[in-house]
Amino acid sequence: MRELPAPSNPLYALFREELGEAILRYVSSREPAETVDYLADLLVRFMHTDSIFRVEGRPLDSLSSLLESSDPMTAAIDTEREREIHRHVGDFLLFALGMYPPILREVRWRMGSDLVVDFPAQARQSYRIASEISTTKTPPAPEVLARLSEGLEDYTFTLSVLRERLLWNPHMGQA
Repeated sequence: MRELPAPSNPLYALFREELGEAILRYVSSREPAETVDYLADLLVRFMHTDSIFRVEGRPLDSLSSLLESSDPMTAAIDTEREREIHRHVGDFLLFALGMYPPILREVRWRMGSDLVVDFPAQARQSYRIASEISTTKTPPAPEVLARLSEGLEDYTFTLSVLRERLLWNPHMGQA
């Protein structure tokens, strides 16, 4: 897994600043910097659709089949891979719910087995599971994933605020 982008990355810096302001205004005045950093990194990673619809280099067929492949009771899987899959599912759903909700209609249409998935509940559960898998090998810290699980609606709203600001203020971030 790659490291977080350097703070000198212009998009990362812009996303981090705007997310920090939105979280401060709408969510909490005491949000840990690690959560804001993680959300900014998520937006930079998902700028490329291959990062959204691929997990471990393989195309994402459906959330349901991806989650089945991460179940240690039915699949031979190591904890690092299980954590990565659940983190990606949480990331994908948080991104979709906050930045681009129409993509979820496409997911339901294209990936018929996801018709019964409650997307917000699945995102919370995936982040919670990923946070409970203790690892020191890859970021983020379990606490970040636990916060995303517990505050999913707040972070979804924060991303939607950022989406609106990006859509309606084309000069945002320019000096």
